[in-house]
Amino acid sequence: MKRLSKKQIGRAACTILQQLALTTPLNVVYSWGITNKVATQIEIMVDGMEKNVAALMMNVNGFNYQGRLYVTNNRVKQTFGLYSEQNGMLHE
Repeated sequence: MKRLSKKQIGRAACTILQQLALTTPLNVVYSWGITNKVATQIEIMVDGMEKNVAALMMNVNGFNYQGRLYVTNNRVKQTFGLYSEQNGMLHE
């Protein structure tokens, strides 16, 4: 499986942060209790195949969820993908 370069991962994480800042009210973002933002890559299933995608990992401490949250950016569909980590497994 092809790994992404650090440059690709960094660019994707910057894009995700910029889009979150532009599309989400600041008070909502602050309510998530975000700490430790890290650019990374994760393996997810896309059309039945495992694929490496760039993601922004952050620890959140909000009302509805506490733990690690991975945000991906689907440029084709112009949507975010949200994945939570529970017991070492990612859940969409």
